[in-house]
Amino acid sequence: MARLVPASGLYSINSKVITSQRALGGSDGRTWRDVDPQLTIPFIPTVDGTAILSANADLWTSTAGYNQDVGINVNGGIAGWKESGGFAGTFSPNAAYLQTVYQSMKANTPYTVKLQWKSNKPSPATAKIWAGAGPIAGQYSPTSLTLYFIPGGVQTVSSTQQYSSSSDGTTWNRVDPEPTIQNRLQTQLFVASSCLYLVSANVDLWTSKAGYNQDIGISVTGGNYPTVVGQPEGWKESGGFAGTLSPNAAYLETVIALTPSPTYVITLTWKANKPATGATIWSGAGPINGEYSPTRLTLVPLC
Repeated sequence: MARLVPASGLYSINSKVITSQRALGGSDGRTWRDVDPQLTIPFIPTVDGTAILSANADLWTSTAGYNQDVGINVNGGIAGWKESGGFAGTFSPNAAYLQTVYQSMKANTPYTVKLQWKSNKPSPATAKIWAGAGPIAGQYSPTSLTLYFIPGGVQTVSSTQQYSSSSDGTTWNRVDPEPTIQNRLQTQLFVASSCLYLVSANVDLWTSKAGYNQDIGISVTGGNYPTVVGQPEGWKESGGFAGTLSPNAAYLETVIALTPSPTYVITLTWKANKPATGATIWSGAGPINGEYSPTRLTLVPLC
């Protein structure tokens, strides 16, 4: 994925990519293992700041019944993870995308960032999960790990809860239904000068009833927003029409233009792709250690 970076300041991007195929068999479903030694980024910031960490991989299984968990490890601990579906299907790569935010990088401190994975449950040695589709011209689809360092901080909210919703297929509702906690998957922003913001969302989406997909959106109010009443500023549909219990690591981003004075409210919203009364769509895979895969909303200034 291409990324614009301000020309001035101590911003930096580090990325590692492989175009070979990798496989993991006999995962115990708990232990995170390196996808490939090349997918490691050593980094020492010169100032305090925030790292937006992302990974992209075509993940699949050759044995039905096993999903693929992908995680980003920072200095020995998992900073974020997602699950790629394929519970009932084989040889069906999912273009999984994982984004997490590491907010406490300290100047002159060494960090090691790795891409790791495991199966979603214990698997025999004959049951393998894979990264990389193809090949085309002798190369498999790229598996990548990227670190984007931003001096200071960014605005981000996340939740490790799991949510479900019946939907009329038309109305966009908050992913987080809790009305009294405003900072889980909704954030407010007031800007002193006009600025473009890149707003992104990352969530494991799935259905427990075949025939329904999940639409995920970023809704904005304040100033001239929403552009269209009742509609998000950007949205994506996550598959799973014929499959159930198969999380897809969905990623959505959009750019919004903010001006001084208004207070903007940015909310992660969703719906089913068609009326689904009594049917359920879900966000969050797992759990691992009692927590579901993080659902995250992030704002990055482009000015």
